[in-house]
Amino acid sequence: MVGIRDTALKKKSRLPRVSRRQMLVGATAAGGLAIAWSLWPRDYRPNLTAAPDEHIFNAFLKIGDDGRISAIVPQCEMGQGVTTLLPQIMADELGADWRTVAVETAPISPLYTNTLLADEDSALFMPRAGVPDFVADVRGWARREWAVRHAVMLTANSSSVRMFEEPCRAAAAQARALLMMAAAARWDADWEDCDTQDGFVILGKKKLRFGEVAAAAALLEPPAEPVYRASSGDPLYGKELTRLDLPAKVDGSANYAGDIRLPDMVFAAIRQGPVGATRLKSIDRKAGMASPGLLHIVTHDRWIATVARNWWAANRALDRFAPVFGTAGCRSIRP
Repeated sequence: MVGIRDTALKKKSRLPRVSRRQMLVGATAAGGLAIAWSLWPRDYRPNLTAAPDEHIFNAFLKIGDDGRISAIVPQCEMGQGVTTLLPQIMADELGADWRTVAVETAPISPLYTNTLLADEDSALFMPRAGVPDFVADVRGWARREWAVRHAVMLTANSSSVRMFEEPCRAAAAQARALLMMAAAARWDADWEDCDTQDGFVILGKKKLRFGEVAAAAALLEPPAEPVYRASSGDPLYGKELTRLDLPAKVDGSANYAGDIRLPDMVFAAIRQGPVGATRLKSIDRKAGMASPGLLHIVTHDRWIATVARNWWAANRALDRFAPVFGTAGCRSIRP
């Protein structure tokens, strides 16, 4: 028992001594960092691409002069149907005709950050048990801010609807208000007396298609807060509809990352070491550099990448470099 107690006392004596002055300095520095972080410019605008005959309403919706509605989905379609479900939510709130709704994948932007998943996943690395509420709140705010500023777009953990249902509804509500404002201006009426249904703005017996007022509506300023539509009698949300992504995937017209071709485009291939404390130990540089079509090589502690005129040449070059990785506690491995 004496030996155990002595060891504990020695460990305790080695703990850093924190003075009151150090605490105040640390708190001041943290406060200054928080203020600087909060004042950092964060005016994020939609970075969508629009055709000459279509109009960007917000980060989630475009409407064309022909009435075609493009719903922007910031999540990857991995078979879960999210490229249909989120457009359903938007179409319901907009009062759209489902036959005119199409889907587009969102570009990289802070506006599509999955802050919910960034916050939830962080609990795996920074447990919240025993942490004071104010510390957890500040820590959570910092995680979300970091994710937004780095445009962390993630799809996982059944978070798509939980994260984006409300932003999609709000975007559709704002677009709907703009369409009603544009229509009301033509009718010399109060826009709040209008409604939308099946792709039309309606006021009594008066009707205007979305496409007829889209150009004018996109130039207006939406209400400060979303004005949501009353529940429709036949909502789309929750119904099984033909998935918007399936036709292109069935007929082969869908473009995947591997289908993209641009002028002077090059291709890269990467080979990583096993999971764990792995390091790249060696490569056969002479054999690798002689690979046909090779343009460049990038080495890292944990991986090697090659750049070539086509993917096949890049991948074959990796074979010639024959990278050998070493993982702590294991023999050297050549993948």
